[in-house]
Amino acid sequence: MQRTNQSRILSQVSQWLPVFLMPLPFLYLVVQVNTYRVDVPFMDQWNFVSILGKFYQGTLSIRDLWLQHNEHRLVFPQIVMLLLAEVSRWNISYELAFSLFLAVGILSILVWQIRNTETRLQVRLRWLLPIVSVMVFSLAQGENWLWGFELQVFMNVLAVVAGLVLLGQPAHRWAFFGAILLGIIATYSFANGVLYWFLGLFTLLLLAIDDRRLRTSRLVLWAATAILTIGSYMYDYHTPGQHPSLLVALQQPLLYLQYVLVYLGIPVTVGSSQCVAYGLACDQVAAVAVAAGVSGLVLFGLIIAWLARRIPPTVLAPYIGIGLYGVLSAFLTGIGRVGFGIDQAMASRYVTISSLMWIALVSMLFIGMTTRGADRPYAGYALTVFFVGFVLVNSIQWQTYFVWRRDFLLPVRAELTSLKNDNLLKHTFPSPDYVRAQTQILKKYHLSVFRDSHLQQ
Repeated sequence: MQRTNQSRILSQVSQWLPVFLMPLPFLYLVVQVNTYRVDVPFMDQWNFVSILGKFYQGTLSIRDLWLQHNEHRLVFPQIVMLLLAEVSRWNISYELAFSLFLAVGILSILVWQIRNTETRLQVRLRWLLPIVSVMVFSLAQGENWLWGFELQVFMNVLAVVAGLVLLGQPAHRWAFFGAILLGIIATYSFANGVLYWFLGLFTLLLLAIDDRRLRTSRLVLWAATAILTIGSYMYDYHTPGQHPSLLVALQQPLLYLQYVLVYLGIPVTVGSSQCVAYGLACDQVAAVAVAAGVSGLVLFGLIIAWLARRIPPTVLAPYIGIGLYGVLSAFLTGIGRVGFGIDQAMASRYVTISSLMWIALVSMLFIGMTTRGADRPYAGYALTVFFVGFVLVNSIQWQTYFVWRRDFLLPVRAELTSLKNDNLLKHTFPSPDYVRAQTQILKKYHLSVFRDSHLQQ
C-alpha cells in the first residue's frame, strides 16, 4: 500500500511540476525588464518621432506607414506603436510590455501545438513545456526585451508560428484563411516574413503527402496571395543606401557561411553578452557559435530524417516549418548584413528568430524519444538537457547586458531636457543635431520625457 501511495505521489509530481515550472522563466524576465528598462527613445525610435509628429498633426497617410525602414515595411508594428503612444503619451515601457505580451502568445501557440501532438500520438510531452519556455523567454534576446521598437520581431515571429500551426490543421477551413491573414501581418511586420509564404507552400505540399484530399484550390489561392503580398512589398523597393552591397555574400562565400552559422549558434553560445554590451570583437565566441550552428543544422536535418518514417507529416509539418524559418532567416539576413562583419551576427535581436530552429529541434527530439520503440531514449533526453543547460547559462549571463544598457541610457533621459552634451546624446543616436530636431516634436506634443508638461497645463 505504501509503495502504491508513493507511486501515486510521484505520478502527481511528474504531472504538475512541469506546469509549475513553465511560467518561471517569464516571471524572471518580467522582473529583469522592469528593473532595467529606461523610458527614452533609442536609435531607430528617433526616426519614428516623425511618424508621431504626422499622427498628431493629422497628416499621417497609409503611405507613410508603408514606406521602407531599412529592408522592412513596418505597417503593423507602427500602427501598434502609434496606439500605444496615444494611450501613454509615448511611454516606451508600454512597448516593452506589449513585446512581453506577444512572447506569451508565442509560447501559448507552441504549448497548444505540443498538447495537440500529445493527443495525436498518445505520448507525454509535459516536460517539453518548461524547456520551450526557457527558450522563448531567454534573456539572450536582450535588445528585443529592452528596446520597444523591436516589438516588430515578436509580431513577426508570433504571426509565423501561429500561421504554420494553423496550416497543420487542414481539416479546418478557417485555419487556412487565418494562416493567410497571419502571413500578411508577418510580411508587413518584418522583412523575413516573405519567407513565410514559401514555407507555407512547402507545408501544404507536405500535408498533401498524408492527405490526398487536400484541395488544389488551396495551393492556388496560397500561391496567388503570396505573389500579391510579396509583389506589393517589393514595389518601389530599394536597397538601403547606408548598407553594404548585397554582392558581399557572393564575393566572400566563406565569410557569408560563417555569418549564417554564428547567427544560428548564438542562442546556445555562452559569452555573447559581453561582446554585444561592450562592442568587443569576440573571435573565440564567434568560433564557438560557428560550431554550435553547424551542430544545430546537422541535428535538425538528422532528426527530421529520423522521424519522417515514424511520425505523420501532419504532426511534423509545423515543427519543420518553424525550424526552417529560423534557418532560412539566417541565410536571408546574411545576404543583407554580412558586409557589416561577423560580430553583427551576434546581435541579440536576431535570437528571437534563430531560437526557432532550436525550439523545433528540441521539440522533435523530445517527440521522437517519447514514441514507442524509440532507440536509447535517454541519450536524447541527455542531449536535450545539454542544450537547455547552455540556453539557461547564456540567458543568465545576459543580465550583464541589461545592467550595461540601463547605465548607458539612464543619463540620456535627463540630458534630453537640456540637449547640451553631445557625447551623452550620441548614446541614443549617432547625430546629436538630429536628436535635438526630433526632440522639438516631442516637446510640442508632450510625448516621452515631456509628457508631464501635458498634465501641468
